[in-house]
Amino acid sequence: IENQASVAKITGTAVNFTGDPINTAANTFTIQNETDFASYSIGIDPSPCPSGQRLWDGGGTTNNWSDAANWDCDLIPQNGNNIVFDSTSSKDTVIDIPINVNLFRINTGFTGVVTLASSAFSAADFSQADGTFQGGSGQVTFNGPFSLTGGSFIASGNSTSFASNFKHSGGIFEPNGGTVIFIGNAAGGINQGLPVTTVETFNNLTFQRSGIVILKVNGVMNVLGNLDLSSGQVQQDVLGSVLDANGDVEVTSNFNGLIPLNHVGSGNQTITSVGASNPWNNWIIDKPAGTVTLASNLQFANVNSNVIFRNGIVRTNDFVLDLGTSDGFAENGFVIGNLRKTASGTRTFEVGTESGYSPVTLNSFGVFTVRANERPLAGVDPARSIKRNWTITSSGSQGDLTLQYADADVPAGAAEEGFKFIRQNGTLNEVFEPTTIDTASNTFVLNNVTEFSTWTLGQLVPTAAAVEIRGRVSTPFGSGISRARVTITDQSGDARTAVTNPFGYYIISGVEAGRAYVLSVKAKGYSFASSVRVITVDDYISGLDFIADN
Repeated sequence: IENQASVAKITGTAVNFTGDPINTAANTFTIQNETDFASYSIGIDPSPCPSGQRLWDGGGTTNNWSDAANWDCDLIPQNGNNIVFDSTSSKDTVIDIPINVNLFRINTGFTGVVTLASSAFSAADFSQADGTFQGGSGQVTFNGPFSLTGGSFIASGNSTSFASNFKHSGGIFEPNGGTVIFIGNAAGGINQGLPVTTVETFNNLTFQRSGIVILKVNGVMNVLGNLDLSSGQVQQDVLGSVLDANGDVEVTSNFNGLIPLNHVGSGNQTITSVGASNPWNNWIIDKPAGTVTLASNLQFANVNSNVIFRNGIVRTNDFVLDLGTSDGFAENGFVIGNLRKTASGTRTFEVGTESGYSPVTLNSFGVFTVRANERPLAGVDPARSIKRNWTITSSGSQGDLTLQYADADVPAGAAEEGFKFIRQNGTLNEVFEPTTIDTASNTFVLNNVTEFSTWTLGQLVPTAAAVEIRGRVSTPFGSGISRARVTITDQSGDARTAVTNPFGYYIISGVEAGRAYVLSVKAKGYSFASSVRVITVDDYISGLDFIADN
């Protein structure tokens, strides 16, 4: 019986069984810190009380661990002993004293319950094939390998710590409302060897190991309570291994995770980053209800990371979700709050408000932060403008801006085709003609934006004040056309003409707001496919450009 064997040290005719650690899986027996070498063998100590080994025989009148009559040779186990439960007795056991053992074996044939009733239990090597281990409310620590192949292991309602490999290939692991902690300096694995559909469930889970934890879980590690990513690194060994977080998450700068993290469940969650960057491989929001709220700024620096807003909302409040160059994908979820990305081309910002999804797309270079706001912009006509605006801050250069809104944002009776881009810069509202309009998909595009602030779509409140109209007349190749004539005509037939400067720019001042006009262009030697436009002037307008055909 291998798990009852130990090393026999032979000196002359004397044989001493050491009771040193046994690794039956590798068929190896190790004596630690040996200094006085001799001859060695392996076997079972024939003496009635093998040195350092205690077998539960249940002979006492109580169920207590501290009752000597419950053990072979009527000797109470001491710290460092090897402990065996087998078919000799299935009498229930109560560990009523703190104990730190070497080997702890619950072998096939023991069908009783071992209950921790003291403040602490620890083992250097633990394996369970049958029966029940009940962790109680004390502190349980496994300083070496842990193997569950059968029976039921019920973790401590306080804390259960693993410093080496955690292997669950059979039986039942019950989290019992406590905290499981992966501790220590050595690398270790979480290995199930169970079917692909397996879900390993923990209540609270903490990674506090300076080494690497390699997930060999063929499925999901489901965390019902808090997930604390304090230190170490978690790697996938089996493709598809993920961490499912149902509760609050905290990640620190000492943690470097290389495993996907899913926010799941229907409860509200918070996520706190304490100086951390690049915490995960992929970050997935997949919540049928509830939200994920940032309790600090959260930064992703890993260009290989993807953030998938599958279902549910991420709220940033006054903090910033910084995806860097990581990609974001909105399926049925988005961000309410501040979303930052680094652009080197086209980037979509998956933002929205309580009433729905309203993304912003930028084709530019630089760092941009976008936030959607559910209210009309001050100074616009609420009957002719959408019920939201977007705040965009930038350290980037000029670029193309696309705004997308929801059907519910459009006031009843408002003519979408008449909407303009309106930028609020301080107390000034500036109006820009859209480059393209698609009212079917609720998208408006404005090219060559040089200043980013707060934007909306609609019309300004009509006034009778005199305003300016500005624009440029250019060739198809972008060169300005000098001395082109731009004429504005009101509904009474009164007309005024401005002449472009050497760079093609024109200004028409003193235009009465709140009226419709016809704007036309002529330039010697050039033709224009759209030489006449009908415009409504509510306030200052820039960007009324004409481009020649030839």
